[in-house]
Amino acid sequence: MRRWQYPAGSGITVSELINRSEGTDFGRSYRVTVPARLAGVRRFKLFASIETAEKWAGEQNAGIKQDGKKHFQLNPAQR
Repeated sequence: MRRWQYPAGSGITVSELINRSEGTDFGRSYRVTVPARLAGVRRFKLFASIETAEKWAGEQNAGIKQDGKKHFQLNPAQR
């Protein structure tokens, strides 16, 4: 399966996964992983499409650049 950084050089990875049960494939999903060195603790989230996965990864990267690790300590309403 594919794995890449998005945005490039950010350290945030997007991984392509096969949804499989009892030997039958049910399509693909995408997992975005934010490493502990960026977020304080490793965080990940699953998405049905590559577009939404990359959008969320980009938003997390922008939040890290703006607020650092605080980005993950506050929920959107508190920010």
